[in-house]
Amino acid sequence: MYQDFSDRVNVVFAAAAEERWDEAAAELEVLERLAPNHFSVQHGLGMVALAQGNVEEAVRRLEQALSLNPSYSPTLLQLSKAYRAAGQPERSGALLREGMSSFPDVFSFPFELARSYHLAGRLDEALEIYQVAEEIQPRNPMLLRSVAHLHLSRREPREALRRLETLVEEAPDDPEAWGNLGMVLGGLGEFPRAVAAFRRGLSLAPDIHTMHFNLGLALLRQGDRQGAADSFRSALRLDPSFEPARQQLARIGGGRE
Repeated sequence: MYQDFSDRVNVVFAAAAEERWDEAAAELEVLERLAPNHFSVQHGLGMVALAQGNVEEAVRRLEQALSLNPSYSPTLLQLSKAYRAAGQPERSGALLREGMSSFPDVFSFPFELARSYHLAGRLDEALEIYQVAEEIQPRNPMLLRSVAHLHLSRREPREALRRLETLVEEAPDDPEAWGNLGMVLGGLGEFPRAVAAFRRGLSLAPDIHTMHFNLGLALLRQGDRQGAADSFRSALRLDPSFEPARQQLARIGGGRE
C-alpha cells in the first residue's frame, strides 16, 4: 500500500506542477481515503483549494497539514499565500518571517515577503528583504525582474539596469526582459543600446506592438526618422487602435523628409 500511496502523491504533485488541478483533486480524494491524517494529503488538498479559489478550505487544510508536520517548509509557504488571499497580510507576513528564520536557505520565504512589501508600497522594507533573497539566489530571474522594478519605483534606474543586464544573461529568450532593458536604456539616454535591446526582443516576439513603438521612439531620438516611421507603422499594423503610434507617425510626416 505504501508504494501505491507514494505513487499517487507523486501524481498529485506532478499534476499540480502543470496546473492540472482537477486531476490532482481526483487523486487526492483517493489518498484521503487511504490516509486522511497524512500531512502530504492535507497539504495537497489545501494547495488545490487555493488554486481553485476556495480560500477558506485552503486555510483549513493547510493549517491541519502544518500541525501534522511543522517542519515541512512548502506547507508554511502555501499557508502564507492562503492567508494573504484571505485578506490576512499580517498572518501571512508572520509565517514568511518564521520561514526565513527556520529555513534560512529557502529562497521563496524572503522573496515572497519582499514581494508583498513591494505590492504594499513599502519600498524600503521590500528592498531590505530582497537583499536577503539575493544572498540565496542572486541570479534568479524572478528576483532580478522584481528588484529591477523596485529600483525603478525608487527612481534608481542604474540599479535597475544592473539587474536587467543580468536578467537577459539568465533569460536570453525572454522578450519582456529585453523590452524592459530597452526601456531603461532609453530612459538613460543610451539609445543605440536601447535599439539593440528592442530589436532582440522583437526577434523573439515580433507581435508586441508596444515594443515596435518603443523601438520607434529610440530610433527617432537617434535621428533615424525613416526607421522610426517604419516601427510606428509596424505597431499600427499589429494594433490599429494604438493612438500613440499614429500620433508619432503624423508628427514626423511618415518619416519622409
